[in-house]
Amino acid sequence: MQGTHAGHFLVEFDGVAALEATEVTGVGLTHEPVEIKVGTRALPVYSRGKSKIEPVTIKHAVAINSSGRELSRYFQDYSQGLTTEKRSFRVIQLREDGFTPHSIHELIDCVPKSYKPGDNKADGADAAYFMVELQPSDIIADTDG
Repeated sequence: MQGTHAGHFLVEFDGVAALEATEVTGVGLTHEPVEIKVGTRALPVYSRGKSKIEPVTIKHAVAINSSGRELSRYFQDYSQGLTTEKRSFRVIQLREDGFTPHSIHELIDCVPKSYKPGDNKADGADAAYFMVELQPSDIIADTDG
């Protein structure tokens, strides 16, 4: 069985391949169960409580097409109240061959948290990277590993 291609993620924005990234962190769901203490029972009974989706950070991202500019514009418009539309993203981690999907995470109804361009150096050794942080309302994971 093939492993994953370290540091190779493809990110879709509204269903279109938009970014390549080397690191994606924070894809997760946290659940806090409700604790119920019953009479003189020594141990509590646990029940379904509240869940929270963790923020997702996409680091060392490079725009594949004009999507970098569109994503920046969306973040600015959302923060200024010019749009209230929540967008969905798909994060695809690729296998060792660099083409076959290993796992896919749907980030549903995201609220933008931050967009930060990377430091640009005059030597031209690094690409124009940027970092994006999103707060999804829900996630759907499809892992084939």
